[in-house]
Amino acid sequence: MAYSSFVKVRYVAFWASVVAALIAFGVIFALTEQTPVQTCDLSNAVQDHVSSGVAHDYQHDVLADETTAAGSAADTCGLATVVDRLLSVAGIRKWAHTAEFFAFGFPVAVASLLWWGRPVLVRSRMLACGALCALGSLFDQTHKLFVPGREFDAGDLLFDMLGYGLAMMAVFSLAALVRSVLMRRERRS
Repeated sequence: MAYSSFVKVRYVAFWASVVAALIAFGVIFALTEQTPVQTCDLSNAVQDHVSSGVAHDYQHDVLADETTAAGSAADTCGLATVVDRLLSVAGIRKWAHTAEFFAFGFPVAVASLLWWGRPVLVRSRMLACGALCALGSLFDQTHKLFVPGREFDAGDLLFDMLGYGLAMMAVFSLAALVRSVLMRRERRS
């Protein structure tokens, strides 16, 4: 691929990532604008959907395992157990913050990798990405202060950080892997 084509692809991918991040943040903003009743209804609907999906998968696993005489394996390491344990740590509303900020952090991390300006070093880009995501998270919590019936919840900041932290780790790890493979190929040539 010619260098000019690479620059064009990088430019388009950068702006696509920026747009994806803005859309994700717009969805987060809209969800924050919900009244407490609306957000509880949405949380309950998601909880019911997750519970029914897990129950269906669990029943399928138990029936399959009973035919192979390993029914107890589904009880100890099945999807139902994992979901139950996650929900015992925090409710579905807290985990929703993790999912929302993963969806926001992923395109922010991609955009920070594709950025052609300064900072140049990957560690600096990671810090800038983390700072931008943290500001987005703080904005989201502060925004709740202006929505009747909602309040700033510092605990949500931790679940936000988990979401964008996982997204950053995925993007930057994949970039390091790609960079390593390309460097090996270059050395062989």
